[in-house]
Amino acid sequence: MTRMRYQLNLALDRPAAVALLLCCAIAAGVLFWPMSRLFRWRPGWTLLALLALAPILVFTVPVEAPGWQDGAIYRLAEYVRSFLRAATFQAELQAPASSDEQVANLLLFIPLGVAGALATRRAFRTAAAAATLSFGIEAWQAISGVRVASAADWIYNTGGACAGAAIGLLVLAARRLTRPDAIAPGPSPAPARPPAPAARNPHGDALPEPTLALSRRPEAEPTLDLSRRPEEMTTASLTPRW
Repeated sequence: MTRMRYQLNLALDRPAAVALLLCCAIAAGVLFWPMSRLFRWRPGWTLLALLALAPILVFTVPVEAPGWQDGAIYRLAEYVRSFLRAATFQAELQAPASSDEQVANLLLFIPLGVAGALATRRAFRTAAAAATLSFGIEAWQAISGVRVASAADWIYNTGGACAGAAIGLLVLAARRLTRPDAIAPGPSPAPARPPAPAARNPHGDALPEPTLALSRRPEAEPTLDLSRRPEEMTTASLTPRW
Protein backbone atom coordinates (compact mmCIF):
# COMPACT_ATOMS: atom_id res chain seq x y z
CA MET A 1 0.00 0.00 0.00
CA THR A 2 2.91 2.34 0.73
CA ARG A 3 4.42 1.65 -2.68
CA MET A 4 1.06 2.25 -4.36
CA ARG A 5 0.76 5.59 -2.58
CA TYR A 6 4.28 6.41 -3.72
CA GLN A 7 3.36 5.61 -7.34
CA LEU A 8 0.26 7.79 -7.07
CA ASN A 9 2.31 10.70 -5.77
CA LEU A 10 4.82 10.11 -8.53
CA ALA A 11 2.06 10.21 -11.13
CA LEU A 12 0.64 13.41 -9.67
CA ASP A 13 4.11 14.97 -9.68
CA ARG A 14 4.24 14.70 -13.46
CA PRO A 15 4.42 18.07 -15.21
CA ALA A 16 0.92 19.56 -15.50
CA ALA A 17 -0.73 16.35 -14.24
CA VAL A 18 -3.24 18.18 -12.05
CA ALA A 19 -3.95 20.69 -14.82
CA LEU A 20 -4.54 17.86 -17.29
CA LEU A 21 -6.93 16.15 -14.88
CA LEU A 22 -8.85 19.40 -14.50
CA CYS A 23 -9.01 19.88 -18.28
CA CYS A 24 -10.26 16.32 -18.75
CA ALA A 25 -12.95 16.86 -16.10
CA ILE A 26 -14.11 20.04 -17.86
CA ALA A 27 -14.14 18.25 -21.21
CA ALA A 28 -16.18 15.43 -19.67
CA GLY A 29 -18.72 17.92 -18.34
CA VAL A 30 -19.06 19.47 -21.79
CA LEU A 31 -19.14 16.30 -23.89
CA PHE A 32 -21.23 13.90 -21.83
CA TRP A 33 -24.62 15.36 -22.80
CA PRO A 34 -24.06 15.51 -26.60
CA MET A 35 -22.56 12.01 -26.53
CA SER A 36 -25.47 10.61 -24.54
CA ARG A 37 -27.97 12.15 -26.97
CA LEU A 38 -26.01 11.03 -30.04
CA PHE A 39 -25.42 7.42 -28.97
CA ARG A 40 -28.53 7.14 -26.73
CA TRP A 41 -26.49 6.45 -23.62
CA ARG A 42 -27.48 7.20 -20.06
CA PRO A 43 -26.29 10.75 -19.31
CA GLY A 44 -25.24 10.23 -15.69
CA TRP A 45 -23.20 7.10 -16.35
CA THR A 46 -21.75 8.66 -19.49
CA LEU A 47 -20.36 11.50 -17.37
CA LEU A 48 -18.88 9.02 -14.88
CA ALA A 49 -17.33 6.99 -17.71
CA LEU A 50 -15.65 10.09 -19.13
CA LEU A 51 -14.41 11.05 -15.68
CA ALA A 52 -13.02 7.52 -15.20
CA LEU A 53 -11.23 7.86 -18.53
CA ALA A 54 -9.41 11.01 -17.37
CA PRO A 55 -6.84 9.39 -14.99
CA ILE A 56 -6.14 6.66 -17.55
CA LEU A 57 -5.18 9.22 -20.17
CA VAL A 58 -3.25 11.45 -17.78
CA PHE A 59 -1.27 8.76 -15.93
CA THR A 60 -0.52 6.33 -18.80
CA VAL A 61 -0.29 8.39 -22.00
CA PRO A 62 3.09 10.14 -22.37
CA VAL A 63 2.73 13.73 -23.49
CA GLU A 64 6.31 13.99 -24.71
CA ALA A 65 7.92 11.56 -27.16
CA PRO A 66 11.67 12.17 -27.24
CA GLY A 67 12.54 8.75 -28.67
CA TRP A 68 10.03 8.48 -31.49
CA GLN A 69 12.83 8.97 -34.07
CA ASP A 70 15.26 6.55 -32.44
CA GLY A 71 14.13 2.94 -32.74
CA ALA A 72 10.39 3.63 -32.44
CA ILE A 73 9.48 1.11 -35.14
CA TYR A 74 11.67 -1.55 -33.53
CA ARG A 75 10.12 -1.04 -30.08
CA LEU A 76 6.61 -1.14 -31.55
CA ALA A 77 7.41 -4.33 -33.46
CA GLU A 78 8.79 -5.94 -30.31
CA TYR A 79 5.63 -5.00 -28.43
CA VAL A 80 3.38 -6.50 -31.10
CA ARG A 81 5.62 -9.58 -31.35
CA SER A 82 5.16 -10.20 -27.64
CA PHE A 83 1.51 -11.06 -28.36
CA LEU A 84 2.31 -13.32 -31.31
CA ARG A 85 4.91 -15.56 -29.70
CA ALA A 86 3.85 -17.72 -26.78
CA ALA A 87 7.31 -17.80 -25.19
CA THR A 88 7.58 -14.02 -25.16
CA PHE A 89 4.02 -13.71 -23.90
CA GLN A 90 4.72 -16.05 -21.00
CA ALA A 91 7.95 -14.23 -20.24
CA GLU A 92 6.00 -10.97 -20.01
CA LEU A 93 3.58 -12.55 -17.54
CA GLN A 94 6.38 -14.04 -15.43
CA ALA A 95 8.48 -10.88 -15.48
CA PRO A 96 9.27 -9.54 -12.00
CA ALA A 97 6.82 -6.80 -11.14
CA SER A 98 5.61 -5.49 -7.85
CA SER A 99 2.16 -6.56 -6.72
CA ASP A 100 1.23 -2.92 -6.19
CA GLU A 101 1.93 -2.14 -9.83
CA GLN A 102 -0.18 -5.07 -10.98
CA VAL A 103 -3.04 -4.07 -8.68
CA ALA A 104 -2.77 -0.47 -9.90
CA ASN A 105 -3.01 -1.58 -13.54
CA LEU A 106 -5.99 -3.73 -12.63
CA LEU A 107 -7.87 -1.11 -10.61
CA LEU A 108 -7.26 1.66 -13.11
CA PHE A 109 -9.72 0.24 -15.63
CA ILE A 110 -12.41 -1.11 -13.29
CA PRO A 111 -14.34 2.22 -12.93
CA LEU A 112 -14.28 2.67 -16.70
CA GLY A 113 -15.69 -0.83 -17.21
CA VAL A 114 -18.51 -0.33 -14.68
CA ALA A 115 -19.55 3.14 -15.85
CA GLY A 116 -19.18 2.26 -19.52
CA ALA A 117 -21.33 -0.87 -19.22
CA LEU A 118 -24.06 0.99 -17.34
CA ALA A 119 -23.96 3.95 -19.75
CA THR A 120 -24.09 1.97 -22.99
CA ARG A 121 -25.91 -1.14 -21.63
CA ARG A 122 -23.36 -3.15 -23.65
CA ALA A 123 -20.91 -4.89 -21.31
CA PHE A 124 -19.07 -6.89 -23.98
CA ARG A 125 -18.56 -3.88 -26.23
CA THR A 126 -17.33 -1.84 -23.27
CA ALA A 127 -14.73 -4.46 -22.36
CA ALA A 128 -13.60 -4.75 -25.98
CA ALA A 129 -13.29 -0.97 -26.32
CA ALA A 130 -11.28 -0.75 -23.08
CA ALA A 131 -8.95 -3.54 -24.26
CA THR A 132 -8.42 -1.73 -27.55
CA LEU A 133 -7.72 1.51 -25.68
CA SER A 134 -5.14 -0.21 -23.47
CA PHE A 135 -3.43 -1.76 -26.50
CA GLY A 136 -3.21 1.65 -28.16
CA ILE A 137 -1.80 3.28 -25.02
CA GLU A 138 0.87 0.61 -24.69
CA ALA A 139 1.74 1.00 -28.37
CA TRP A 140 2.14 4.76 -27.93
CA GLN A 141 4.38 4.13 -24.92
CA ALA A 142 6.57 1.96 -27.13
CA ILE A 143 6.72 4.64 -29.82
CA SER A 144 7.44 7.50 -27.43
CA GLY A 145 10.30 5.76 -25.69
CA VAL A 146 9.38 7.32 -22.33
CA ARG A 147 7.92 4.16 -20.84
CA VAL A 148 8.38 0.47 -21.59
CA ALA A 149 5.39 -1.15 -23.31
CA SER A 150 4.45 -4.46 -21.76
CA ALA A 151 1.97 -7.16 -22.72
CA ALA A 152 1.50 -7.88 -19.02
CA ASP A 153 0.24 -4.33 -18.47
CA TRP A 154 -2.29 -4.85 -21.25
CA ILE A 155 -3.47 -8.09 -19.62
CA TYR A 156 -4.02 -6.44 -16.25
CA ASN A 157 -5.72 -3.42 -17.79
CA THR A 158 -8.02 -5.65 -19.84
CA GLY A 159 -8.73 -7.79 -16.79
CA GLY A 160 -9.78 -4.72 -14.84
CA ALA A 161 -12.04 -3.57 -17.69
CA CYS A 162 -13.63 -7.03 -17.94
CA ALA A 163 -14.18 -7.14 -14.17
CA GLY A 164 -15.83 -3.71 -14.24
CA ALA A 165 -17.99 -4.66 -17.24
CA ALA A 166 -19.07 -7.83 -15.41
CA ILE A 167 -20.10 -5.77 -12.39
CA GLY A 168 -22.09 -3.46 -14.66
CA LEU A 169 -23.73 -6.45 -16.31
CA LEU A 170 -24.82 -7.79 -12.93
CA VAL A 171 -26.28 -4.41 -12.00
CA LEU A 172 -28.21 -4.28 -15.29
CA ALA A 173 -29.56 -7.80 -14.75
CA ALA A 174 -30.63 -6.96 -11.19
CA ARG A 175 -32.44 -3.85 -12.40
CA ARG A 176 -34.31 -5.82 -15.04
CA LEU A 177 -35.42 -8.41 -12.49
CA THR A 178 -36.63 -5.84 -9.98
CA ARG A 179 -38.57 -3.63 -12.38
CA PRO A 180 -42.36 -3.56 -11.88
CA ASP A 181 -42.95 -4.44 -15.54
CA ALA A 182 -40.67 -7.49 -15.38
CA ILE A 183 -43.76 -9.75 -15.18
CA ALA A 184 -45.34 -10.10 -18.58
CA PRO A 185 -48.79 -8.47 -18.49
CA GLY A 186 -51.86 -10.21 -19.86
CA PRO A 187 -53.49 -9.26 -23.14
CA SER A 188 -55.00 -5.82 -22.94
CA PRO A 189 -58.51 -5.31 -24.29
CA ALA A 190 -58.85 -3.69 -27.66
CA PRO A 191 -59.58 0.04 -27.45
CA ALA A 192 -63.15 1.07 -28.21
CA ARG A 193 -63.63 2.74 -31.56
CA PRO A 194 -64.91 6.32 -31.31
CA PRO A 195 -68.39 6.91 -32.73
CA ALA A 196 -68.54 8.21 -36.26
CA PRO A 197 -69.46 11.90 -36.61
CA ALA A 198 -73.07 12.60 -37.49
CA ALA A 199 -73.80 13.58 -41.09
CA ARG A 200 -74.89 17.18 -41.67
CA ASN A 201 -76.69 18.96 -44.48
CA PRO A 202 -75.28 22.04 -46.23
CA HIS A 203 -76.95 24.25 -43.60
CA GLY A 204 -75.02 22.54 -40.78
CA ASP A 205 -78.02 20.71 -39.30
CA ALA A 206 -77.58 17.11 -38.27
CA LEU A 207 -79.34 14.65 -40.53
CA PRO A 208 -81.48 11.91 -38.99
CA GLU A 209 -79.87 8.55 -38.80
CA PRO A 210 -80.93 6.25 -41.64
CA THR A 211 -83.22 3.39 -40.67
CA LEU A 212 -83.88 0.20 -42.49
CA ALA A 213 -87.59 -0.03 -43.36
CA LEU A 214 -88.91 -3.48 -44.19
CA SER A 215 -91.87 -3.33 -46.56
CA ARG A 216 -94.69 -5.54 -45.46
CA ARG A 217 -96.55 -7.64 -47.97
CA PRO A 218 -100.12 -6.38 -48.38
CA GLU A 219 -102.68 -8.73 -47.08
CA ALA A 220 -104.82 -10.32 -49.81
CA GLU A 221 -108.59 -10.07 -49.51
CA PRO A 222 -110.53 -13.33 -49.69
CA THR A 223 -112.38 -13.92 -52.98
CA LEU A 224 -114.88 -16.53 -54.17
CA ASP A 225 -114.56 -18.35 -57.48
CA LEU A 226 -117.99 -17.81 -59.14
CA SER A 227 -116.88 -18.80 -62.66
CA ARG A 228 -118.09 -22.34 -62.18
CA ARG A 229 -121.59 -23.65 -62.51
CA PRO A 230 -123.51 -24.44 -59.38
CA GLU A 231 -123.21 -28.19 -59.86
CA GLU A 232 -119.41 -27.88 -60.18
CA MET A 233 -119.00 -25.84 -57.11
CA THR A 234 -117.46 -27.80 -54.26
CA THR A 235 -116.14 -27.10 -50.89
CA ALA A 236 -112.64 -26.50 -52.33
CA SER A 237 -113.94 -23.88 -54.73
CA LEU A 238 -115.51 -21.95 -51.87
CA THR A 239 -112.19 -21.76 -50.10
CA PRO A 240 -111.00 -18.20 -50.14
CA ARG A 241 -107.81 -17.52 -52.07
CA TRP A 242 -105.14 -15.78 -50.11
